[in-house]
Amino acid sequence: MEVITDKPAIACESPVVKDMLPNSLVNTVPAAGAAQTLEEDSMQVDDDMTSCVHKLEEKQKLTIDELEVICDMFYLPFEHGPKALHLLTEFQWLQTNSHAMHQSNNPETVKTRIDEWEERAAGFNQFVLDFKTICEKFAMIPNRCLLYDMNDYLWDLRGTISVLNSYIKWLAFIAIGVCNRFIYIQC
Repeated sequence: MEVITDKPAIACESPVVKDMLPNSLVNTVPAAGAAQTLEEDSMQVDDDMTSCVHKLEEKQKLTIDELEVICDMFYLPFEHGPKALHLLTEFQWLQTNSHAMHQSNNPETVKTRIDEWEERAAGFNQFVLDFKTICEKFAMIPNRCLLYDMNDYLWDLRGTISVLNSYIKWLAFIAIGVCNRFIYIQC
């Protein structure tokens, strides 16, 4: 592991002073007029982590669209982004219309409502599965500090939308018996 610091080097001739200072500050001062060898805006670099970026396959790397989904979920403190609002709107529609699927006497109307509800529920389920994949990809990012900062929030959100998805599946089961298209898909 190579450590690069932005702290200025301190000339320490006394062994007592050297023992009291952290290793990052105990360097020899460059000769007068010589270019300083330390970079100003650098950080600690782990050689294993930089090689980790190249080992990830293309399907394991986060795409711009996936990062956009994460950003939309954590848009502003009291406001959701467009994709999060769409997710909440779909959930509300599915919840509100689950009981209305079997209330008409006309079989053609019931079939149309059921097909629309199943289609929207399958889309909701697909988003949940996609978000699961995003969380798994995010767990492989090379920037471990970012991962440790965001991991709890992402997994809490993943758990919450998974519970919403399970609730939608339960509503489908109660409202129309067994929903063939998506009820048994794992999330």
